[in-house]
Amino acid sequence: MKIASFIFEGSVLFLYNVVICDDEPIIRESLSEYIESNFTELQVSGVFFDGAQVLEYLKSGGIDILITDIKMKDKTGIDVLNHIYEHSISTQVILITGYEEFEYAKEAIRCHACGMLTKPINLNELEKVLTDAKKNISMIKENVLHTSASFLNAR
Repeated sequence: MKIASFIFEGSVLFLYNVVICDDEPIIRESLSEYIESNFTELQVSGVFFDGAQVLEYLKSGGIDILITDIKMKDKTGIDVLNHIYEHSISTQVILITGYEEFEYAKEAIRCHACGMLTKPINLNELEKVLTDAKKNISMIKENVLHTSASFLNAR
């Protein structure tokens, strides 16, 4: 796990890599612009139109937060979520959908999605799930840093 962080007034602050995946260009562009403009600690490191692209991107490194549409042409957001869950990847997944179907919500819960938003996206809800995702990733990163420091001190 790559950990980008810096020290500010005695606290460790983390930078979070965000990937956005949606088959609608306006959604991809709007989310990317909104996140980059309103969250200094979030860096949009990838923008894709299909889940297959995200699965390929996952091979090259870590994604802290994935915001993905559920229904897409080739690989769906649920396919990506299942892959992340089955491979114990620590990525926090936020699903977005134009559908309010119970089966999607059930699968999202089973695979530990961080949140689920319906289109049109309510910005207050987006901020809340991004805050939850950042908290979850911070705990994971702090644990990794603590474990690494303990290991190095034991040598």
